[in-house]
Amino acid sequence: MKKQSIAKGFAVLTAASMFVKILSVLYIPFLRGILGDEGYGIYGAAFQAYTFIYVIANSGIPVAISKSISELSHTGNYKDAFRTFKIARSYLIVIGAVLATAMFILAGPISRVLHFEKSYLAILALSPTIFITAVASAYRGYFQGRGNMTNTAISQVLEQIVNVIFTLLFSVLLMRYGVEAACAGGTVGTSLGALAAMIFMIIMFYKNRNSIIPKDNIVNDVKRYTYKELAKTIIHYSIPITISVGATYAGNLVDMANTKIRLMAGGYAEETATILYGFLTKYQQLMNVPVSIVAALAATVLPSLSGSMALNDKEQFEKKLRYALRLCVFVVIPSAVGFSILSEPIYSFLKFGGGYELMKYGAAVLVFMSLVQIQTTILQSAGLLYTATRNVIIGIIAK
Repeated sequence: MKKQSIAKGFAVLTAASMFVKILSVLYIPFLRGILGDEGYGIYGAAFQAYTFIYVIANSGIPVAISKSISELSHTGNYKDAFRTFKIARSYLIVIGAVLATAMFILAGPISRVLHFEKSYLAILALSPTIFITAVASAYRGYFQGRGNMTNTAISQVLEQIVNVIFTLLFSVLLMRYGVEAACAGGTVGTSLGALAAMIFMIIMFYKNRNSIIPKDNIVNDVKRYTYKELAKTIIHYSIPITISVGATYAGNLVDMANTKIRLMAGGYAEETATILYGFLTKYQQLMNVPVSIVAALAATVLPSLSGSMALNDKEQFEKKLRYALRLCVFVVIPSAVGFSILSEPIYSFLKFGGGYELMKYGAAVLVFMSLVQIQTTILQSAGLLYTATRNVIIGIIAK
């Protein structure tokens, strides 16, 4: 398995992430045309609930896999790197199954708590995706830990293409049964896309099985770890990361429920409040385009920085750290300025309807979001996991 440099890995993941996010933005007018403004608001609410459960299942352990495998591989301990992957994969299978089942059973209560009762069917239909993505994320974490971003990038592109095709198809087919059924049909594309990505990652893993423990890089006197020690490391890494990301998305759920409640308290009808929430969803999806570049940078730089820390190479660590921060600033500041100045023509071109003011005045948030994300990644790679979590929680409380 060929290891990639930070620059090459970043380029590969960025290209894939940009393609995925641009495609997700371009198909919004078509989906909105099928579902209508109210339906798109319902669809967006269901995805907020799904995203929260998704990050609980997929944020901590895959990053722990990437970090642990990078640290072990850099010291020549490929056997324990592979054992770490197998342990973490079993955890993800169990967690994914439990959370998918819980989401399916609690779809009704979740929709009521969020004050989007009409999103019930869509939340229900999204529940199997939690399990599928949990399994896929284990393999993505493995490849990223080994410094190979290509398979992750290809899986993301494949997932989004399948997602877009079947989201639009099933939305159209089920619209005859009402907008709620059409929203649920739209989520089928998400499940099928995730399934395609999972199958691809498994195939690529077994295709590269001969390089799992490379014979020409075996270090005989390397320190080996017990099952308990490896499992403890995974848990130690994953818990603070999960808390950090989960708290962020929990804040988004609170914002969603509060937004609709305050709009209705201000005199808007429920249908109008749902439509206005759809404007917020579109703003967030546009913001996710440049954010995806920073996420690609974070995914690339974390295993590389972790490897430098494992070798106690402070000079390389600081060099990579400065490189990551420069790239982040280079991407997000022009993006924020461009979004703010061009918000109205962008919304007009994409046929988003109203709401461009959100982008015009809210684009500055992009800079702070991105800097927090890359700084959090740096702290995590340096082993300061709970410091990163503490900082994120302080920010959420302030918000």
